Amino acid sequence: MIKENFATIVCNTKNPPEKFKRGESGAWKRNCIGKKDIASCEKRCDTQKSKEGLENSSYNSSNISSETSETSETSENSSLSNISKYLKRAFLFILIFLLLSVNLIALSVSLQCNSAENVFYKIASAMFAFMFGILYLIFNYYMYRVNKNNDPCTICRNNIFPL
Repeated sequence: MIKENFATIVCNTKNPPEKFKRGESGAWKRNCIGKKDIASCEKRCDTQKSKEGLENSSYNSSNISSETSETSETSENSSLSNISKYLKRAFLFILIFLLLSVNLIALSVSLQCNSAENVFYKIASAMFAFMFGILYLIFNYYMYRVNKNNDPCTICRNNIFPL
């Protein structure tokens, strides 16, 4: 569980203190997180007041309002973030597995279709099919060999990678 101290410091000065950017003249605001930051915000406000000589005027330090709230991260949010992290990783591994499977299928189809060719042609065709798996299956095998030439390959179930 993470706990943080949070305070909104309002400084009642004519000009904004250093790093106070919100608000208007007489009510400059800054959100401060942590005990050290809250102390430094109050110190900046006091420094600006001393520059303007406002200690004894209507702008006194009792007008500094700080709203302290403790925020905590629930276990539900952390478990949901862990689950989403693991789902992203699982999706990535499934995507890599599918890509490798399609590339191996394209390699097998390439070797099956070029079984009558020489070894160098088989290796070149197999490398092309493995690198561009789905593109090889769609364009080279389906569009060219099956649709244009009407020459589908006979696929052997016993020897799927014939070299």
